[in-house]
Amino acid sequence: MSASGASGLKFKNMDVVQITRVAMDKICVGSKCALCCTLFSIWGVGMLVVLAAKLDYRGVSLMEISDIDSARTNMYIAAACYGIFVVFCGLRFAYLLMKGYAQSRAAAAAAGSSSSVL
Repeated sequence: MSASGASGLKFKNMDVVQITRVAMDKICVGSKCALCCTLFSIWGVGMLVVLAAKLDYRGVSLMEISDIDSARTNMYIAAACYGIFVVFCGLRFAYLLMKGYAQSRAAAAAAGSSSSVL
C-alpha cells in the first residue's frame, strides 16, 4: 500500500506531530471563518448577557415569560457556550495569523538571502 492517506496527502517522511498538524489544518476552519465565528460569538455573548441582565431587573416588557429565573439561567449558560467559542475560534485565528506571519517572514528571508548572492 502507498504512503498516501485517503485525501491524497503524502505521509512518507513525516512524524506523528507533523501528520497531526496536516490533519488539523485540513479539518479545522480557515482564518476568515475563525474570525467570523469569533466576531459573531462576541456579539452573541454581549446580547445574551444584556438580555439576561434585563431579566435580572425585570426590565423586559416585550413578552411575558412565565419562568424568569429559568430563562435568565439559560441565557447565562448560552452566553458561556458562546464564550467558549470566542476562546477557541480566537485561538485558531491567532494561530493561523502567526503561522502566516512566520511563513511570510521566512519567504522574505529566503528572498533576501537569494538576492544578496546575486
